[in-house]
Amino acid sequence: MDLATLFGLVFGTICIVVSILIGGGWAPSALMDFVDAPSIFIVVGGTLAALAIAHPISDIKRLVPLFMRSVKSPSNNTFELIEKIVHYSDTARRNGLLSIEHAMEPGDDPFLRRGLRYAVDGMDREQIEASMEAELESMGSRHSGGKRVFDTIAGMGPAFGMLGTLIGLVAMLKNMSDPKAIGPNMAIALITTFYGACIANLLFAPAATKLAIRHEEEELNKRIIIQGVLGIQAGENPRALKSRLLVFLAPQLRGSDEEA
Repeated sequence: MDLATLFGLVFGTICIVVSILIGGGWAPSALMDFVDAPSIFIVVGGTLAALAIAHPISDIKRLVPLFMRSVKSPSNNTFELIEKIVHYSDTARRNGLLSIEHAMEPGDDPFLRRGLRYAVDGMDREQIEASMEAELESMGSRHSGGKRVFDTIAGMGPAFGMLGTLIGLVAMLKNMSDPKAIGPNMAIALITTFYGACIANLLFAPAATKLAIRHEEEELNKRIIIQGVLGIQAGENPRALKSRLLVFLAPQLRGSDEEA
């Protein structure tokens, strides 16, 4: 798991719990004051209903895998990926393009393996670039759809929290004849807003942002792979290819021989 994400979730939850306990005089029962089944039902149920209206079932089924993706550390190190591409470039330069097929490893990025196979199979530069760009565009569409699911939840959660508050206020105003019931009813009415804000601002809005960052990282890696495969197919000098690919990285990430 990404340590920053784990820290954010844990620290954010601790801050909320401690704030509740401080407000309740450190009494454990103060936490139970923030548990209300009808409020949970309208926020969670209403948000899921809006999600079902806004998105196809196929997108909703990806909700849990997408959330897990947002909290996982990125799997590919970009500098190591460049080193791998340069290794294959050197192999092709020394032993011929066909030798790459036997040099590929099972753990290599599938996108890289497909690109190298295109080159080994004799596809020309335009065909390779078109095929890999089409796959990259398809990936972008999938990732964009997943992020929209999280954006919907982040937007609908607070909205249904406010709706629950309005329902609670209506119930409270109908019982104004009993002054003692006003305070507790008002508290329950506001809890739904609390739930909606937590769902949006602690979970799904940050997760949507993290998904966007993960997409940018993966897109960068795939663009590096495309340029690397095209360089290998063209017989580019490995050192020249490495220098060209390192331009995609920030100077401090390029290795000691490339820092600038």
